[in-house]
Amino acid sequence: MTKLLIQLRKATKSLHDTIEKTTPLTKIMQTPLHKDSYIQALNYLYPPIFQLESSLDKFMPEFNYQARHPLLALDLKNLGTHPPKIKNLSHLQLSCEIQKYGHFYVLVGSQLGGHIIANHINQHANNLSTLFFDSSDKQVWKQLINTINQATFNQEQEAQIIKAATTAFELFLPSKDI
Repeated sequence: MTKLLIQLRKATKSLHDTIEKTTPLTKIMQTPLHKDSYIQALNYLYPPIFQLESSLDKFMPEFNYQARHPLLALDLKNLGTHPPKIKNLSHLQLSCEIQKYGHFYVLVGSQLGGHIIANHINQHANNLSTLFFDSSDKQVWKQLINTINQATFNQEQEAQIIKAATTAFELFLPSKDI
């Protein structure tokens, strides 16, 4: 693991822990899982996933990443509701292309447990749409890690990537007005 990956993990650890402990996502692995809790978790995920995917829309062609926010919207529709409206996209725009690695680190990392979550939901809840979680792709994560490991970044670029990752993680904090 490169110095940059270690720094990314360290810089985002407290944000990751906070998100796991204080958001509607905490209820997603409970048994039994109630439909309302699941809808709340999907509604919670939609804005940050949408914003991250929108910020990266033309920046990551070298990765075989398929946007997943449409699957979140479809899950919500299948559950009888609609995704929340996005109020503000402007604060997540990339100011330089190198920041794409920080945003992508968070976006792709957020899907690593998707299949585990989908299996849990399918075992403990009846008829809940899991298209979003079923679409998790660990190959893109491996490709990103390999790309970062093989790349050469100077200190300023590393700082920009780390800042972009923490900014992306902050989108998932419960107090963010999106």
